[in-house]
Amino acid sequence: MADKLASGARSSPSAMEVDEALRPGVYALVDSCSDQDRQYLHTVFGEGPCRNYLATLKQEFDLNFKYEGKV
Repeated sequence: MADKLASGARSSPSAMEVDEALRPGVYALVDSCSDQDRQYLHTVFGEGPCRNYLATLKQEFDLNFKYEGKV
């Protein structure tokens, strides 16, 4: 990778790097949705990978990102 950077060639970011960069924004979107909004999305997505991914995002958000202390 250092060779590419030294030569001026652009390398594309890996999927993991993109995921890490976008995750705070995705968590902010999950936080902005009410329970009713999320239920609507589950209904629209129906059974399948999108619905499962949304549920996983919500679980990860609750475990890793959501503030639960006193304000």
